[in-house]
Amino acid sequence: MRTVVLVQGDGLGGAAVAMTDQPSTASHPMSAITHATAFLCVVAIAAGQVLFKFTALALAEAGTPLNGRVILFGAAALGIYGLATLAWIALLQNAALGKVYPYMALSFVFVPAAGVLLFGETLSLGQLAGTALVLAGVAVVAFTS
Repeated sequence: MRTVVLVQGDGLGGAAVAMTDQPSTASHPMSAITHATAFLCVVAIAAGQVLFKFTALALAEAGTPLNGRVILFGAAALGIYGLATLAWIALLQNAALGKVYPYMALSFVFVPAAGVLLFGETLSLGQLAGTALVLAGVAVVAFTS
């Protein structure tokens, strides 16, 4: 099967497309490890968002970015994001982007839930309905891939 593997600008407004005989990952079912890795990447991204919120709160309290808590929370958030990005890139070596990317929608579930649990935020009925739709969509993708 021929697969498009590279689309790259030529610097003059055109593009070059390279073809290969490598098998496409799009037609392969996802393994349990692939599902778990995608899920853990999303959990890490959500944790990073929570740490960004802690960074923002610490910054508001300290009034300066040169504060130990601000730096600690910010560095932890960036570190987690960096590790999640590396794990995601490793995952994409053997998984179809179109099959694993829908997992990222779970961040729209995890982050608001963390907002409620950790920061006392409230969710509207519309946000709850949207969250239910996101969960349903991810379940369809996960269980039909």
